[in-house]
Amino acid sequence: MIGEKQDGHLTLHFDRSESVAMRHALRQIIRNYRIKPERMPADVVQVWYSAQGCQTAGQSAEETTDWIHNLHQIKKGRLRLLQRCLQQLLVSNEGMYQLKLATDQAMEFMVALNDHRLLLAARHKLGEAEMNLSSMLTLNKLKTRQRSALVSVFFLAWTIEEILSGVQGN
Repeated sequence: MIGEKQDGHLTLHFDRSESVAMRHALRQIIRNYRIKPERMPADVVQVWYSAQGCQTAGQSAEETTDWIHNLHQIKKGRLRLLQRCLQQLLVSNEGMYQLKLATDQAMEFMVALNDHRLLLAARHKLGEAEMNLSSMLTLNKLKTRQRSALVSVFFLAWTIEEILSGVQGN
């Protein structure tokens, strides 16, 4: 994957396997963004809708509920962008796939990818030790589902780095 900035847009170029991985992630994000917080597993709610800051600020239960509802609306507001991204990644040009985003869209896209990284880590009990793996040998000690989730987390992190680099013009 390569990111390039041109004329106020960021274009991410994916090969076939990268496009497949990104399309899979986008479908999962779209599905999960549609789920109301009260219907999500507790581990996901904790990373996406943590109310700890509300409690620290002394907000009431009603204010906290409103805050969580507003966060959910923000996530749902990204759905149209994510669906457009998914559609772009269905079109191949000589085996390459492009995702073209305006700079502000690139930042929203990046936030959605990071949300998915957090969700994967929470669902598969991936902690700091797993996130900082330094060898394939250590990776092989994980359960198959954890290993698969961790590879996805690393791919999303790489994509986020490309977006940041591209937006900054590096």
